Amino acid sequence: MNEPRTTLLITLTGRDRPGVTSRLFSVLARFPLSVVDIEQVVIRGRLVLGVLTSCDEPPDLTAIHRSVTSMAAGLGLDAEITTGSAEPGQGGAGHGAAAEQLHVTVLGHPLQPDAVAAVAGRIAASGANIDRITRLASDPVTCIE
Repeated sequence: MNEPRTTLLITLTGRDRPGVTSRLFSVLARFPLSVVDIEQVVIRGRLVLGVLTSCDEPPDLTAIHRSVTSMAAGLGLDAEITTGSAEPGQGGAGHGAAAEQLHVTVLGHPLQPDAVAAVAGRIAASGANIDRITRLASDPVTCIE
């Protein structure tokens, strides 16, 4: 029986600047990790960068933590690393290949918080989860998917 793979979720937050993603992945390249997922968003100059990695063997968490937090501190960013596990073949993402996916697009001029709350509430009431929210347009109509 295969052992679950170790996963690491690395999250950087703070003021965005050029080179953050490059520097993070240069640090991660020193370790035997595979990239499972990446999400990055910048809102009004504030960065949220999340990287989900996995590895076959137990990683050197102390060295990874030290390297990532040092790099982040040098850029004035906050870093958080959380560990988890994924069954072999799952890739650490937590979603099966057969998972049904729907895309919902919301338009508004202006887009009101109660409209977003209503749509998100209906999604949650159906037992679904929102994986990603992306702004598609902002003028003259705000559009999110």
